[in-house]
Amino acid sequence: MQPGSMFHQPDHVRLNIATPKVYLEEALKRMRKAVSSKDKLLNY
Repeated sequence: MQPGSMFHQPDHVRLNIATPKVYLEEALKRMRKAVSSKDKLLNY
């Protein structure tokens, strides 16, 4: 994952999927957990 500021989008991230599947799966799992935690805090 790279910060969006590298691509002139500071409020975005870039997920490089040219990586081993196991790393991509772990990254997506962590992102899902982070979004889920935020949703719970915001009562969504």
